[in-house]
Amino acid sequence: MNRYKHFDALTMDALAFACEKQGQLLSAKAKKDLMEAYKALDVFPEVPNTLSSLRANCKLGILSNANHRLLQAAVQYNKIETYFDAIMSAEEVGQFKTMPVVYDLAIRKMKLSPEEMAFVSSNTWDVAGAKSFGLKVIWVRRNNAVIEKLDFPPDYQVDNLGQIKELFF
Repeated sequence: MNRYKHFDALTMDALAFACEKQGQLLSAKAKKDLMEAYKALDVFPEVPNTLSSLRANCKLGILSNANHRLLQAAVQYNKIETYFDAIMSAEEVGQFKTMPVVYDLAIRKMKLSPEEMAFVSSNTWDVAGAKSFGLKVIWVRRNNAVIEKLDFPPDYQVDNLGQIKELFF
């Protein structure tokens, strides 16, 4: 909608909506604990080895709608921060993906052309946004997900991040 609201506030709004929909009341402490849990989400099992292998052959970055504080906490929790050349947040441009300016942030920060970059996501709306922007896109199809009909299909499809190595190396 071409407006920006801090990711923490959006997440709190989503939590309030989910609780209301389920008829649940949460204490302020429970809400705070749930928000803090975002910092300690585990990566999928194949992630560290895949990042290590990919890092030997290419630059790596994270581009997320989450804010920097959350991203830094998550990569530190999972001990994967050393794999990345850049950790980029939509908060830097005051817009969220799928706005083109967010994908352009990755181009600028990674110092790559769209043709040199592969964008990886398990979110089909993000796949469509990156493809619409002009990036080569790899969709990680977890849990037998179905691609949304958004007119911008991925260039490649894998079932887990480990399969990305097989595409290029």
